[in-house]
Amino acid sequence: MCCNDILVTTEYFIPSNIKGTNVGVNVLKFLLHAVFIILIALVTFFGLGPVLFADGVLQERLVTAAIVVVIYIILAILYRKSIQWVNRK
Repeated sequence: MCCNDILVTTEYFIPSNIKGTNVGVNVLKFLLHAVFIILIALVTFFGLGPVLFADGVLQERLVTAAIVVVIYIILAILYRKSIQWVNRK
């Protein structure tokens, strides 16, 4: 059996609702969402964990909480800008 006996085309593997669209942009959006979900999860785990479970004084916990909130705001701004950048492609 030679490899010319089997004909495989991508037409059978692409759903009809995304034919003609830019699949690369969809993959980029998926990766972008995944990266930001991971980043937010890491900030939540390593940022809010010390705020909630630290045995330091209240002032130290409030400063840490303020820094975590600033990091969340920065991530939200970066996320919004990156989504706008991907939608322009």
